[in-house]
This record gives sequence, structure tokens and C-alpha cells, in this order.
Amino acid sequence: MLVITLWAGYIQIQEIYIPNGQFPLAGLAAIAMFLITIVFVGTFLR
Repeated sequence: MLVITLWAGYIQIQEIYIPNGQFPLAGLAAIAMFLITIVFVGTFLR
């Protein structure tokens, strides 16, 4: 599930946000992907 979520976020950033000049949204999406990864790792280690 993590791989699909991160891949979808990557595609969204590369194909929608950056080409349209929506850099703040690209940054927010990247932060969200980072936080999702932290939650996944924390849950997995628990």
C-alpha cells in the first residue's frame, strides 16, 4: 500500500503540479509523502 501511495504522489507531482507551475502544491504533496512514510515505518516497528 505504501508503494502505491508514494508512486501516485510522485506521478501527481511530476505530471500535474510541476508542469503547471504549482510548486507550493508539489511541496505539500512531497511533505505528505514523507509523513506517510514516517507513519508506516513507525507502525511497522511497533
